[in-house]
Amino acid sequence: MNSKFILSVFLFILIFNLVSSEDYYGDLEIKIDKIGFTTIEGITNYQGLIVEDSEEFVSKENGFWLLNITTKEVFSEYVYKVTLPKKSSINYIKSKGKFRIEGNGDEFEIIGVADNEPFEIIIQYQVEKPQGIDWKLFFSLLVLLIIIISLELKFRKNIWKKRNSAARRTPKHGMPGQKNKLKTSSLKYDLSKLIDRQKKIMKYLIEKNKPVTQSKISKELNIPKASVSRNIVSLELKGFVEKENVGVSTIIRLKK
Repeated sequence: MNSKFILSVFLFILIFNLVSSEDYYGDLEIKIDKIGFTTIEGITNYQGLIVEDSEEFVSKENGFWLLNITTKEVFSEYVYKVTLPKKSSINYIKSKGKFRIEGNGDEFEIIGVADNEPFEIIIQYQVEKPQGIDWKLFFSLLVLLIIIISLELKFRKNIWKKRNSAARRTPKHGMPGQKNKLKTSSLKYDLSKLIDRQKKIMKYLIEKNKPVTQSKISKELNIPKASVSRNIVSLELKGFVEKENVGVSTIIRLKK
């Protein structure tokens, strides 16, 4: 009689446990941001797994992040996808069932599935730190910029000097107490083969005995600018004069 009672109690407890035990399942998407906050979305009947911006499942030690989601209870079936922060590198993964890693090196996803196992996902990873300033490159570019600015200033300074020297340049007639050098007017130019306008320009330059702008020659001799320009080119080719462009002006002087 006692043995039958004990057997009946044992069967009752066994049936009660079978009926009262809950069949857990899950279809979850787990996202972790760069500062370790975890959001879990999806479908499950296990309390506490659906969270938003939680610090419960991720910790950090010595530069390593650790995701740890484990339960003692057995799930009849679960599937999950874990998305790690961008620029992460995975050190190790421990999980029940099967899983695979997908990603292109910039962002990783771990997809797994298990049957009749406790829910377990443990992932250790690192997040790449943003690169700082490349000081070597910065100073190289700075030196290059300084060189370019220096060359530009030097170039402008040379142009400024050239303009001033051209405007002030006059032939030296002599020093006090010394005999004057031969004046330009005393130099012998063979003007016999020149046309009238070229002779007129040459006599004007000899009389002035200093550099003159091409526009001034045109104005004072009452010769059109185009004609002066053509004749100056001809005189230059024949070796009588020299031209120098200073800014927007053209300086004409006798060639010695």
